[in-house]
Amino acid sequence: MLQEPLDETQKMEYLKKYSRHFGVSEQEAEYFMGEEIVSTDTYDPADERINILYKDGTVKDIAEASDMLNINVLTKIVYKDYFCYWRL
Repeated sequence: MLQEPLDETQKMEYLKKYSRHFGVSEQEAEYFMGEEIVSTDTYDPADERINILYKDGTVKDIAEASDMLNINVLTKIVYKDYFCYWRL
């Protein structure tokens, strides 16, 4: 996992290394590495609700039920870049 996307010069270094090592073109060498951005949001009150059922039978949304949970923290979308490659 990366904090930021891999820059193009680093990618080109991998491509050249694979091309030399395996005797393939740089275009074919791209199959030995991959990159993607993944995202996650813990809680989206518009999509789904997390309800807490109390012993007395009442039901409250988790954001209302807990003073320890901050709805802004729960609804924050986190993006991560990942780069996978064949280690030589």
